[in-house]
Amino acid sequence: MKKIYVFILAFIIVSCNNATTTKEVSYENEFTVTVPSMMREGIDLNEEADLQLSNGFNELYLIVLSESKQDFDSLVESELRDENDTRSNFEWLVDITKSSVLDSCDLVYKEGSMKDSIINGIEMKYTSIEAKVVGIDILYHYAWYNSRNKYYQILSWTLLSKKDKYNDVVRDMTLSFKEK
Repeated sequence: MKKIYVFILAFIIVSCNNATTTKEVSYENEFTVTVPSMMREGIDLNEEADLQLSNGFNELYLIVLSESKQDFDSLVESELRDENDTRSNFEWLVDITKSSVLDSCDLVYKEGSMKDSIINGIEMKYTSIEAKVVGIDILYHYAWYNSRNKYYQILSWTLLSKKDKYNDVVRDMTLSFKEK
């Protein structure tokens, strides 16, 4: 019986430690993100994502999507923008993709204010969203990066019930993006 308690205690200690230890994950020598060491690459979060990382047991998820600036800018200039619109193409991307995420929510409880910054030398925008999606309460952290040749979106999330435990972890994952 003592062996079982020792095993359970060891499992709890290792599980708690994995949330605070991190690893850097690289994608095709293009970019890196820093995530908890317990996260693994997945394939079923978003079929368009360049990188998908998850830990279902702890309910931590991250996807990275990229879009060619040339392709997106051409689309905006040729089909979407009217002459009175003064938004940059990057702002177009942020508005379109954020609206898409918000539209997929059953109910939005709270939308954080949009923050603008430069991280690792790249212009970025960032927000958080608390919402109900398919009946599940979710905490999202969402960032957009305007690099030289691509636009990147990093979306990470956890259950809203785990906000106290994982808010900083989810935010830090989203803001850890580095282009190589």
